[in-house]
Order: sequence, then C-alpha cells, then structure tokens
Amino acid sequence: AALAEANARALIRFQERLGLWFEPGLQRAVLEHRALVDWFNDVYSYAYLPFVLAVILWLFVADDRAYRQLRTALGVSALLAELTGWAGSAP
Repeated sequence: AALAEANARALIRFQERLGLWFEPGLQRAVLEHRALVDWFNDVYSYAYLPFVLAVILWLFVADDRAYRQLRTALGVSALLAELTGWAGSAP
C-alpha cells in the first residue's frame, strides 16, 4: 500500500508539473450538478464492458504478444466487475 501511495503521489506531482492535474476541480464542478453525476455514472456503467471487450479485440488484431499477455487479466477483471456489480457502481 505504501508503494502504491508513493507512486500515486509521484504521478500527481508529474501531472502538476505538466499542468495536467485538474481532476479534483473537475470532480467538484460535476458533483454540484446531480444530472451530470447521473450521466457520468450511466456512461461509465454502460461503456465499461464494451470498452474492455474492444481493447481485447483490438489487441487480438493488432498485437498478438500483448493480447496473449493481457487477455486473461482484462477478461477476468471485466467478468468480476459484472458479477459483483462494480462496473455499475461508480461513485
């Protein structure tokens, strides 16, 4: 957990240096409008599985080595998300 937090902090510092750290402000702005929250939740819920499947298909066509390395992880993560309802429970 400590390594993951250190990596996250390093990534945030990098994004700040590039002027790309805008997520907290964006989240605050969206959270003020319930309709936007609902819209983003719907997009996330309905787009998650098709996106993962599209990535798996794209890897199959474009990069056999990457496909063989990632297909199981992507497939299992999508399956678990669907079985647990996680994909449809964006905050």
